[in-house]
Amino acid sequence: MTHTLHPCRMACCCAFLFLLVMLTVFPDTLHAADDKRKSTLFPAVEQSLDALLAAASAQQAPQKQAVETLLDFVVQARSQKADKLIPEDRQGKGVFYTAQLALPLRKLMGYLLTPGIPGEALYPISVRHNQWLSGSAVLKDSKKLLDAVFPPAEPISLSGTELEETTPDTSSGCFYRYTLNRLFVLAAVDGRTALICVSVMPDKSSIGKKGLIVDEKNWRYVYTTEQGTNLSMLGWAETQIYASSGITIYMENTAGSSKTDVAMFKWTRAGWSGMNVVKPSHIKAGIKRFLKGLRQVVESPRCPSPAAIAAEAARLQKLDDNALRALLAGESSALAASKAEGLDDSPYSDAVKDGRYASTLAHEALCSEAIKLWMRQQILGH
Repeated sequence: MTHTLHPCRMACCCAFLFLLVMLTVFPDTLHAADDKRKSTLFPAVEQSLDALLAAASAQQAPQKQAVETLLDFVVQARSQKADKLIPEDRQGKGVFYTAQLALPLRKLMGYLLTPGIPGEALYPISVRHNQWLSGSAVLKDSKKLLDAVFPPAEPISLSGTELEETTPDTSSGCFYRYTLNRLFVLAAVDGRTALICVSVMPDKSSIGKKGLIVDEKNWRYVYTTEQGTNLSMLGWAETQIYASSGITIYMENTAGSSKTDVAMFKWTRAGWSGMNVVKPSHIKAGIKRFLKGLRQVVESPRCPSPAAIAAEAARLQKLDDNALRALLAGESSALAASKAEGLDDSPYSDAVKDGRYASTLAHEALCSEAIKLWMRQQILGH
């Protein structure tokens, strides 16, 4: 399972590379507007954000005061419906974004915190693969949060480390692999319950590899082993996510509400040759893409239960590669027959020709494709 990204998912940080060519030609112009951004947060709120990010990095519980200060801010920000500017820090440019999900927090937590659910089942548009790493407290103690009384008398914390790989970026086609230090905090605010999800990348991502969005509506993508981008004149560029962090707050709209308010803080620094080409608008676009996929899944009346998703993921993991490739034969044929832009170009044409795409994938990727296919069949009906 995953948390996020929340904010929570780190795929939110991949919408930046279409600026690369312009950056090379007009660097001063592109950064002028961002240089004028000033934080509109109170110092106490900024200190709370720093404290939560530090706690996630250290895999420890945050101070109660930091949790309370942040939740009070989010309550006020939601009621004011104001656009907040957040400061740039070592993680890069920052964005604060709010939204709402049409399901209760308790039900949402079942999906976010059940350890056996891979992230790609919940975030099919943003995440190629996501899993908890061995030793993560979430793997054995998730019931501390899942079975907690609402609202909790005191904050309850749980941490872990995730391995994640993104889907291809919407403009560059790059996809990335990295680890995340994750912290969950369940807390009360004004009689309501909130789940805070904090993520920090401890190291840079892998060098971006070439991928292609074939049919995002149906969660179809092609992945290759070739480094670079799909951008004209920049196919050779070795791009990376240098740093990224996020804090997402999922809060009951009212106590016991059927709706969950979402508030997201996100910072990202990424580019090539050490340059950060990320602007707040890119981060916001990535957040919207992430939320679109999450809504498709968890808001659907056809969405399987957390236990059912975890059981199917476990079943698929036990299949051998030949059995998984047989399950994906129809998907491989659909990719070969697709007329998607870019699919006729190398290296994608080589990967999909003759319906052989599944044969290019190792076990991890086969399982990820198979659980996405199963989720699509359950939710979209095909």
